[in-house]
Amino acid sequence: MCDLETIRLMEDEIQDIINQNKKDYDFNNEDDVDRFLFKYFYEEDSIGSKLALEWFNKKGCEIFCNGMIIILNFIKIHWNMEFDEVFCDNLLTPHDMIKTYVYCKAKHMIK
Repeated sequence: MCDLETIRLMEDEIQDIINQNKKDYDFNNEDDVDRFLFKYFYEEDSIGSKLALEWFNKKGCEIFCNGMIIILNFIKIHWNMEFDEVFCDNLLTPHDMIKTYVYCKAKHMIK
């Protein structure tokens, strides 16, 4: 598996979302970070959710398939770090996996 820092899919777009919307949040406060992540990366029509859907819909088959392996590995690492348990990879559809990746990547980038 790769290190979290080496996985860079959508990183620039995620960083742009963070930079454009962080002014009302204190990233030193865990509750503010949670509220920010929920609003911009988790809610169904959030900017992060739309980014995931756009990526899901616009990639060719090869890029999509290769990207999904990278995304799955990232989620497994993040999940294990966050919850100290193994990620069950049959829980998510491919689209939900991309949304989860965008959320987890944003959380990792904020910290």
